[in-house]
Amino acid sequence: MVQKLAVIDSTISALAAPLPSADGAESSLKVDGLGALWTRPVQIAAEYTLFESAARTTTVNTEVTNTQYRGVIVVFDWTVEAATSTLTLHIEGYSTLGDDWYTILSSAALTAIGTTVYRVYPGAIASANLIADDWLPPTWRFRVAVGDADSSTYSANAILLP
Repeated sequence: MVQKLAVIDSTISALAAPLPSADGAESSLKVDGLGALWTRPVQIAAEYTLFESAARTTTVNTEVTNTQYRGVIVVFDWTVEAATSTLTLHIEGYSTLGDDWYTILSSAALTAIGTTVYRVYPGAIASANLIADDWLPPTWRFRVAVGDADSSTYSANAILLP
């Protein structure tokens, strides 16, 4: 009897591997407590370019519509700065109720080139100016505020997390 159960367990494990679908997405096969089989889509992280690398002198932002992701990792790469440039980065959510943007995460003022990573995810261990324990709302934006009119060259990518 034990051998038959092992065969059944290994068969179910093989069936539970990701399955391709017609649209190229994957789904997984699950077995509930009653032995019924069902499938659900497997979400994977997606990468999104917020800003291409370019020189900028004013505050800029980009809005993103979020239909399926709970969180985001933003990788900000500042490559060229003027002598006195400062940048402050913001991840903001949009409230349709008040037609307002609200702050989810703000960085400390950046004063030197380099790569910094910001994270928003429910259940994340919050860290001031870097990580927020929060959900990514249906509409959000990434905003780069400048402290002066000096030119700075930077790029930003988002990794959207299921």
